[in-house]
Amino acid sequence: MTVWSLTTMAVAVKTQGRYEEALALTGRAVQLAFDSPDDSARMRHPNFIHGMVLCDCDRMDDTALAFGTAAAESSELESVWIVPDLQLVAAERRFLLGDWEEAEPQFEGGVVAARERGNLILMPRIQSCLALIAAARGDLKAAKVALGLVQSELTSQHPRFGAEFVAYAASVMAEVDGRPANALELLRRCWYHDAAQENRYSHRFLAPALVRLAISHDEAALALEVTQGTEQSAALAGAVPSVPSPAGRA
Repeated sequence: MTVWSLTTMAVAVKTQGRYEEALALTGRAVQLAFDSPDDSARMRHPNFIHGMVLCDCDRMDDTALAFGTAAAESSELESVWIVPDLQLVAAERRFLLGDWEEAEPQFEGGVVAARERGNLILMPRIQSCLALIAAARGDLKAAKVALGLVQSELTSQHPRFGAEFVAYAASVMAEVDGRPANALELLRRCWYHDAAQENRYSHRFLAPALVRLAISHDEAALALEVTQGTEQSAALAGAVPSVPSPAGRA
């Protein structure tokens, strides 16, 4: 298989929650790229995808190393199109670790660079993270502005990559606004859409909130369905700490 085929397959596999398989694929892609007689395989930036899979596996130190290698490769190969995406995923790693003071300016700088280059694929994820940071410090106006840029994902029939982040951030803000029923509906819609697409990535953060809201609205059947879904995700995920934990909390 080519490097591009391996990384493309890894993205699909990790979306299905099969993280160990995805990691094996990206690891093989990185190996092939560096064994290649020329730079064509490295131009596919397998370390970027490898880092994303490592992040999904909660291996944050290894994630930083992979992103650092990808950044060095980008500079060496003069392949600068990926630089904004690297800045944004590095900021997302900081966000997931709880280092929000460092993550926020890195997000903001990455967003400017991404918009200048037209690299918009990560915008739903990133704007949602910025909205959550603003909401956490009590700045709901800034949170609504950040989320407003991607809010169309909530009603789209074909949500973009990262739309589950938008649904989660919108549900948090709905609860802050005293609209728990709206929060429940936002998460419910996202849950069923992702289930139809076999997208299990969002289970780790959607499930606990959705089960809590379902129980508070006397929807025991929904709470049970979601809990069972996260248990299935945990079985597929292997040794990824943040995946089994929602099943336990739910």
